[in-house]
Amino acid sequence: MESCGRNPVPEVSIDPAAKTIRFGGTIHPKRYNSRADRANGHHFIVWSRGANATKALIMTEVSDLEILKALETIGAALGNNLSEATWEQRADPAASAPDQRVEGSRLEIWIEWDGREHRLPDLFTEKNPEDYVIRAGGHEKLIPVWRSGCITCLFSCPGGKTSNAAFTIRDQYWNKKNFRADETVLPPDGTPVWVMMRLRNE
Repeated sequence: MESCGRNPVPEVSIDPAAKTIRFGGTIHPKRYNSRADRANGHHFIVWSRGANATKALIMTEVSDLEILKALETIGAALGNNLSEATWEQRADPAASAPDQRVEGSRLEIWIEWDGREHRLPDLFTEKNPEDYVIRAGGHEKLIPVWRSGCITCLFSCPGGKTSNAAFTIRDQYWNKKNFRADETVLPPDGTPVWVMMRLRNE
């Protein structure tokens, strides 16, 4: 992975043979950790023009739709199994939709800055790899519903093009998990980074 410049190019690179995509962004650990409405660290990677951009740990100029199409190009199977009800009914104990876990192809994610790659769990104070099961959720039809710009969510969320099957949106609502950025490891807010996603064989 090539090193970051000061302003990562706002486009996604696709390597079908290696089954990887790569795109630039900026990381914001202090802002992410300090927001009063941080929602348990729900928002990991968000498009800069999306409604949730300033809540994200990583913000990118590449749109959520572009990332989704790139994942399809490398062969990712999209789950498309979460509905609006998954989010809208999360406070209703009788509803079953919020207990669903995102489906789709498994993805591995690395973040690079200063010429070094870091695994997804390394970015957070919670380092357990089993807490990060990122899948290609899809949910393109829901983009105009919230216009959130969400690329990767850390709970199973219908708003994210990819999200975390290890935890449901009900877990997020009831504060069963909190993803806090590890500021002892991460660079200062605004630092350019590269994100790489790779299709994982299961």
